[in-house]
Amino acid sequence: MKSTAAQSCRIVVSGSRLFREVLQRALNLVPGLEVVGEAVGLEDLRHIIDWQGPQWLIVPFVPYDEIPAAIESLLIKYPFLSVLAVAVDGSQVQTRGTRLRAEETFKDLSFDDMVCILHAGSYRDD
Repeated sequence: MKSTAAQSCRIVVSGSRLFREVLQRALNLVPGLEVVGEAVGLEDLRHIIDWQGPQWLIVPFVPYDEIPAAIESLLIKYPFLSVLAVAVDGSQVQTRGTRLRAEETFKDLSFDDMVCILHAGSYRDD
């Protein structure tokens, strides 16, 4: 299955309640993006990913930290999934996933730039 303009980029958001709510409100205003779940813990994430099959998982980014091993294990189990780690202050974004060309870190992106990353990396074959 290939993404088309009519299909939405499906997203799961994980992190603190405030982080999840702010991102969900902002992303749901963007045509072509659909937040299909919010997860508090790893079990929630697994359940939502199994049920909804999102292309993206958005998590908080901690500068100079690696993406946690639990998230790495999800990328192995779900090769269609990509991760977008967003700094709470918006200063930095990191992407990772088997569908992406490479792991990349971006600094000082606008919200529109982040949306472009989500759309560009949402292609997948099923």
